[in-house]
Amino acid sequence: MRTRFFAFTLVELMVTVSIFAIMTAVSVPLIMQNRSDQALSSEAELVKEFILKAKNFAQNPENETAEAYLVRRVTSSQVEINRLVGGESFKIDQTLRLGQSQIANDFTPIIFKVPSGELSAGQNVDPVEVVVKSLSGRSQEKTIVASYPGVVNVR
Repeated sequence: MRTRFFAFTLVELMVTVSIFAIMTAVSVPLIMQNRSDQALSSEAELVKEFILKAKNFAQNPENETAEAYLVRRVTSSQVEINRLVGGESFKIDQTLRLGQSQIANDFTPIIFKVPSGELSAGQNVDPVEVVVKSLSGRSQEKTIVASYPGVVNVR
């Protein structure tokens, strides 16, 4: 008495592999796009947190000697926090370097007054926009808006 073995045929295996290849070809670009979107969102959040760090410096009661703290663009991939004393700007060791994106615009420095932490824009209380742009091939960008009295949001 012979026993019969059940197995997959070569055609069945080829169809399965073909379907898997098509699914992979469709999903890989979507996954890569999602990763670049997440990287941009992450770096925009880093810039927002960095701006809020300057606000926290301004609200710290130990920083009485400073008049204000400002966030300014140094290069397209670097922003820093400076301290204003007697009308002069002094660099402190607070620098943020972006890796997968860049600051796309020359924004006016964002100045937070001591001790209130309010946004100081002199007579002008227009919101300051910082545009973070992705370095990937797609043109993606996020905008961080600092508005009076010191609200910072990502759009």
